Amino acid sequence: MFKERLSVFTKRPHDVLLMGELLVDEIRDENNTLFLTFGGSPSNIALNLKQLGLNPLLSATIGNDAEARFLLSTLEKYKLSTDLIRTVDEPTSRVQLSDSKETPVPIFKRLSDFYIDYSERLNESIKTTKIFHFSYWPLTKEPSKSTVLKAIARAKAEGVIIAFDPNIHNDLKTAETLSHDLLLGLLKNVDIIKPSLDDAARLFGDGYSKDQYMDFFEAAGIPLILMTLGKDGVYVSEQGQRRHFMANTIDVLDATGAGDAFWSGFYAGLLNGLDLADSIACAQSISAIVLQSIGAITELPSFSKIYQRRHDYANSLSQPSR
Repeated sequence: MFKERLSVFTKRPHDVLLMGELLVDEIRDENNTLFLTFGGSPSNIALNLKQLGLNPLLSATIGNDAEARFLLSTLEKYKLSTDLIRTVDEPTSRVQLSDSKETPVPIFKRLSDFYIDYSERLNESIKTTKIFHFSYWPLTKEPSKSTVLKAIARAKAEGVIIAFDPNIHNDLKTAETLSHDLLLGLLKNVDIIKPSLDDAARLFGDGYSKDQYMDFFEAAGIPLILMTLGKDGVYVSEQGQRRHFMANTIDVLDATGAGDAFWSGFYAGLLNGLDLADSIACAQSISAIVLQSIGAITELPSFSKIYQRRHDYANSLSQPSR
């Protein structure tokens, strides 16, 4: 679907520019053992993409503390560029989670994550990327809110594919949060979106079916909608054509980072020239690996190995919806 647009960008050095939260996840297992792990949805995706052989950039802010040094050492371990990581005086943000086989319920300790500013380096980076990915987090507080909006406008002008992770949580909202009406208006700029049913309910209200939610997203003019349904797979609308892809049946240890893993596998497939079905098979494959470890980051095989396995995850044919 995006092959023609991506083919124009072959000389751009960066595959995905991700903007949003970089933080520490505090995860307690069923034995009350505390794990401090690398976290933040865009940051998780960036590390996964780097492991899969792509060249991502991450724009985020951290504190000047032990947690920040841990995060930076992790970025360095995976040889991910820190050119767009800024250090501020506030402590590094954290999220408390319990390891869970279902979607974890977070408790937020927001401190440094929203100080992302619009720099000349960021402006130039947008011109050198193929996809601009942003999360809901930076839209909830200044100065990151204004930074994201300016970055979207620049990306649009440069023809960059724009992707939005609407990881909406009411506890993130502040007096500065982008209003609901403006958030809905922002969707017209988005090329790819991956909402869960919970995200859809927070955007459009409770009580609708997945098809009704899909109607709302399609009405916003979003070309590609990947609606994740947990154990029921992913419901996809590609320019109004809907298909349902079943989930893989696996043993789940911890669901933290599963959605980020899906994004990672999907981007890897897309940027390697795969079609929609194969890209989703890659997304399912990466998710399955992450679901079997504690925390969002685990060692991933090369993309070539994921590509070879993709038919294991694509054997269940997608079902046309209409």
